[in-house]
Amino acid sequence: MRAGDWILDRSKSTRVLALCLFVLTTCITPFDPELTDETPKLTVEGLITDQPGPYRVKLSYSTTYTSGNAKSDFTIYDAKVYIKDDLGSEEQLSYTKGGTYETKADGIRGEVGRSYSVRIELSDGKVYESVPELLPAVPPIDTIYAEYRDISGEFLQGEFDVFVETKDPKDEENYYLWRWNNYERLDFCRIYTVGKPDAGYITYGTYCCQKCFDIHNCPGRINIRSDKLFDGNTIARVPLLTFPYDNRLPYFVEAEQYSLSKAAHEYWQKVKQLTTNSGGVFDKPPITIRGNLHNVSDPDERVLGFFGASGLKTKSAYFSRSGISDHPYRKLVPDIVLDMRFGCLECEEVTGVRTGVTPAHWDDAPTYYPVILSNN
Repeated sequence: MRAGDWILDRSKSTRVLALCLFVLTTCITPFDPELTDETPKLTVEGLITDQPGPYRVKLSYSTTYTSGNAKSDFTIYDAKVYIKDDLGSEEQLSYTKGGTYETKADGIRGEVGRSYSVRIELSDGKVYESVPELLPAVPPIDTIYAEYRDISGEFLQGEFDVFVETKDPKDEENYYLWRWNNYERLDFCRIYTVGKPDAGYITYGTYCCQKCFDIHNCPGRINIRSDKLFDGNTIARVPLLTFPYDNRLPYFVEAEQYSLSKAAHEYWQKVKQLTTNSGGVFDKPPITIRGNLHNVSDPDERVLGFFGASGLKTKSAYFSRSGISDHPYRKLVPDIVLDMRFGCLECEEVTGVRTGVTPAHWDDAPTYYPVILSNN
């Protein structure tokens, strides 16, 4: 590399930023519980399901409403965290990083019909517990499909909307939440560009030493629904995500369908209403939303967040992104020059961001799900 060359390292963070900018219309701003007073509040995010662990609980202190963007490290790394069930079984979680505590992969396992709670002991002696949550069953996802929309004249010019459908059990009160993950197989664990605007650029890449996958999702989106209007019928056309047309590899998506308790649905409904405020002069200011946690010795203390228990079903699909006739354009992918200085790079394991573990339903020679041409 010559002195004066410009270097653009298109690492994981750059690609995630680009994707999230594209799917902005499908992602709601993540819940950030800013407050109307100056006292930071304990915030808890956690979930146990009937699928194998590990399960995670994240602890932090909320920022204040007047703190603006000047945020410090409010994560909690020295607590004792326990998940327990209604039969007396209990497991202490281990601290990983970023305020996150984790069960063992072969540790406690959620079961439909059992109730679960979390207990948190802070280093200052305060103890917090959640109200026990019954883990309800959830039906399977019946169908997952994509619709292609031609939006000629726009910058991206073509995109796919993904939907799921499920059959709701009759004569039951059911509440649902949907999430998704996209896994992208990486050839290069680092890509960067060297050059100058007036002299051109060269793109270099370093191979991954083993299989490696980027994980894309939008965890801030709150996609919930009750069966009040659908009891016993098919819940159709639940919007899951949108992804762009291009000529890259197939798009692999894993849809997740969760059951919620009534209390969890009411909590996430309030959070959704708060995060979708338009910011107008008549909108309500940020408020604290009580979850299902409390201080054992001080029930008046406000605690934010929710520890939930959910049934979970998944369904995966591959969609071809270039099989549309009369496609709008071809995305230009630059030639990549192999950078041999490092040999190869290990896959950096980052929870929810990058993994060296092959997804459960990954197929190197996939069968594509059909894409519907939308009239919209």
